[in-house]
Amino acid sequence: MIGLSNDLQSRLGEGVSMLKGGIEQRKQKLQNVQELNRLKRSVEENAIKKSQILLELGRLTYRKIREGQINDPDLVKQSSNLVSLDKLMYVDGKSILEFSKTESDQVVCPSCNAANGKDDRFCGRCGLKLEPPKEVDLSNTTSCNQCEELVPGGARYCPCCGSKTS
Repeated sequence: MIGLSNDLQSRLGEGVSMLKGGIEQRKQKLQNVQELNRLKRSVEENAIKKSQILLELGRLTYRKIREGQINDPDLVKQSSNLVSLDKLMYVDGKSILEFSKTESDQVVCPSCNAANGKDDRFCGRCGLKLEPPKEVDLSNTTSCNQCEELVPGGARYCPCCGSKTS
């Protein structure tokens, strides 16, 4: 009986050891998975930060190209694709403003295009100070070298694409 008890005890001990070993392996796997997920999150967060920096770098570069501060042929060629988009957005924006003028009881915010009351001093959506539109003298205009939109006389930058005039 004692031999059977020792054998049973030995087998139980082996089983407990195997169970402990399995638990340790699973614990290690869980820690590895947690570390892997942490690293993946870090890569994703840094990729988002990098994208934001690249976007801002692109904006700054595009502005400097429009202002004539950068004359690299490859960059100028790429930026020419943006000029056509700028023109489309500008024309559509002008149409929105013209359309909003027909609604005498509304003023459209130039920043977020939200409709506001004609007596509102600030936009209800974005908080921009609303100013009555200034009349532009179009009798003395030139054509933009980049987008060919009409530029009011005396303007330093094209209102459509932002390119420096002169």
